[in-house]
Order: sequence, then structure tokens, then C-alpha cells
Amino acid sequence: MFGSSPVTHAALLTYTSEAAFLAATSNLAFESFESSAPQALDSGGGSAVVTSAFTVTPQGPATLGVQDGPDSPGSGFGSVATDGTHYLLSYLPNQPTGTLRFDLSRPTTSFGLNLIDLGEADGTLSFVTDTGDAAGGITAFTFPPNFNNGNVLFFGFTQTDAFTQVFLTVTGLDDAFGIDKVYMVAEPAGLALLLAGLAALAARSRRRVVAPGGQRQENAE
Repeated sequence: MFGSSPVTHAALLTYTSEAAFLAATSNLAFESFESSAPQALDSGGGSAVVTSAFTVTPQGPATLGVQDGPDSPGSGFGSVATDGTHYLLSYLPNQPTGTLRFDLSRPTTSFGLNLIDLGEADGTLSFVTDTGDAAGGITAFTFPPNFNNGNVLFFGFTQTDAFTQVFLTVTGLDDAFGIDKVYMVAEPAGLALLLAGLAALAARSRRRVVAPGGQRQENAE
């Protein structure tokens, strides 16, 4: 179940290996929360975490915070960052299930993330998108088998239809877990080059003026 080979569901591909996911996709960017301000679970539970790529909002009993160290600003329950020092922390305080909603800033057909300290309690991890094959739900992991404190799991998926929302649901009584290095599609390279070219042409056009008699001349630099 936890091998690197993708599992095919029509137009949907899922991965439990970060290396295999990256090899099968292109033009991805990732968010590792290094610019997010620390937010403790006890004071920040119920509030969203906003980044330039997406907004994460806890649903139901799930709590959400931003850690800047394994146990800072609160206990990380064994979770740590996988890139830099910051990571998201979610906790189900004496509850059997909780959901995090990702509202993406732009449509994507690829999504992946690192999960830390997950699966110490019996339960499942599942994903649902707002469109496409994954809208029917993906069960990413089922526990048992259970994992030791501080484990790191990866899950990613791609599909044909672009989506803008992802719902991550964990069942596992009183479980806590971290999230880091969330992948999604970056701005297409071709579009970025086109926009840069248009900006250069616009700048050059602003430097040109019409001289008396209708002749055009360059402005002095």
C-alpha cells in the first residue's frame, strides 16, 4: 500500500512517494509556511491560515496552528517541519474526526503534501476535491498499520480536471499531525515568459514620443 507505484483510477493517479510524484509532474511549486506567523492551537483554533497559494480552514472540531519549531509555540505532539522550520499543526482534541479545507488561489490538476506524526491512532486519511475524479473521494491511508511517533508520510494525486478546493479528513480519536511542503501547479512557464515580454514591450512603448511634424523619436535614457 505504501509503495512508490501510482494507482490508477480512470483519469486519477495517486502517489505515496514524493520522488515518484515529482517525477510524474512538472511545473510544481510548494508552500512550506516559512512566511506564516506562528499560531498556537489553543489561541488560534478555528481560524484560517492564509498563504499566497491557498487558505487552510479547519472544519468541525479540527484545530489548526502554525509551528515554528517542533514544540513552539505549543506542543507539536511529535511532529516537525520537513522543509525549513515552520509547518501546520492540526489536532482532534478527544474527537474522532476532523477536516481541513484548502481553498486554492488558482486551479490545479496536481496536489501533494507531507504528513508528519500521522497514524498513531486507528482511522483513515482521505481527500475530496470540488471537481473531477477525486470529487468522489480518495482514501489515502488506512490505520492500522500504525506508525511510531514522528513518522513522515507523503500523499499526492493528479487528475485531468482542474480543481480549486481540497478537503483533507482524518479519523483517529485524539490524533494530532503536521503538514508541510504542500505542492500544487505553478504559473505556467510559457505564460510567465509571455507576461515578461509584454511588460518589456510596454516599457519600451512608454519611452517613445511623437516629435513635431508627426515623426517618432526615442526619449533620452
